[in-house]
Amino acid sequence: EIVRFGIGSYQLANIATGVTGGYYRAVVRETYQFRPELSDLSAGIPSQTLTQELIMTAFPAIITADYLPFGRQFATYVGAGLGLNIVGLSWREVISASQAPGARSSGERYNDTHIVPTALVRAGVSLGLDKVLSSTTSAAIHVEVSYVYSNLSAALFERLASRFPSAGGMTDAYTVSAGGLGIHAGLSFFLR
Repeated sequence: EIVRFGIGSYQLANIATGVTGGYYRAVVRETYQFRPELSDLSAGIPSQTLTQELIMTAFPAIITADYLPFGRQFATYVGAGLGLNIVGLSWREVISASQAPGARSSGERYNDTHIVPTALVRAGVSLGLDKVLSSTTSAAIHVEVSYVYSNLSAALFERLASRFPSAGGMTDAYTVSAGGLGIHAGLSFFLR
């Protein structure tokens, strides 16, 4: 699920400054047979069916600057920005019941919100509409490729560390990307 919006204004010749924000949500669900007997890290833990759900939500707010020749109806543009991203990350496991000694139980493994620095680079093409809205306002359809860098580090496996004492490193921070490459299309309004 993706929703993105932005507002910008030409204050410096062909440089538009503004703010871009959005809402992103990614969900991963998987079910598999947990077979610890195949590993010496989990001695004494029985096989069980495991379903896990990971949900990440992100709310980036980025101050942007774009170079776009305003006087042309069809123009390519480039831009960059810096800001913050509010990222929520949750991980829950549902594990089949077992009376065997050492069986694992269902539960929430991680649920926290992080605020992380974010950077954006983008390039695209603006296809101006034929009708000018006013002497200071115009509209265009745009197609854009962007990359958002927004990494967070968290101890995702800390709650499981006591179950797997010989695994090592489970209390260390693990890096997760809350950004990535995107292709966007939308309607733009330009204010001079």
